[in-house]
Amino acid sequence: MAIVVEERRRAKGWRWAGLVVLFAAGLEVCGGLSVSGAPSPVRLSADSRLWLRGDSTLHPYSSTATKMDASGWYTGPSTGSGPEIAAALAAGALKDFSFSVSVTDLSSGERLLDKKMRASLKAAAHPEIVFRMTDYQFPPWTGENQVVPVKARGLLSVAGTEKPVELDGDLRVESRRLRISGRKELLMTDFGVKPPVMFFGALKTDNRVVVHYEIALELE
Repeated sequence: MAIVVEERRRAKGWRWAGLVVLFAAGLEVCGGLSVSGAPSPVRLSADSRLWLRGDSTLHPYSSTATKMDASGWYTGPSTGSGPEIAAALAAGALKDFSFSVSVTDLSSGERLLDKKMRASLKAAAHPEIVFRMTDYQFPPWTGENQVVPVKARGLLSVAGTEKPVELDGDLRVESRRLRISGRKELLMTDFGVKPPVMFFGALKTDNRVVVHYEIALELE
């Protein structure tokens, strides 16, 4: 009888030990998932640049954005190599991304042109130009410092008018930093913007502008 009781105790002990091991393993797995899958904010790096170039009846001009911002969420692995992060991004790990430019902080170096540009862009009522991304795509990325083409689709809001746009650029993944560079041609009149005119019509700006961007994003 004593032998039977002892065997039951041993069996019960092994069952409890097994349950403890399984529970601990489950905590480890769940903990790993919560860490790697937890959304982390996307921040704009200070070395980002954006400028636009246009033409006029007098000479070409350029205007540089001196105040920009970006926001979004990265839902991929919290650690890993460049290819692993790129694979997560290709699967849609960048969420709710938006990028904004302060209209009143666009500077061409020519005060009159800046004043006219802000008035044309209705800066008082619509102080920001905003791009809100709806989806994006790029081909497989396999190595450090490899550059791949990327396409982002979204809504661009200028002077209170919102239009769907596609942005093409080149993407470089540098550990937990993304670098995107490209250019986009736009017509002011597509957004209800009248090209600025100065000196009583003697100087007229062209309807077409080209936006150049070199954006660096930090995955926190």
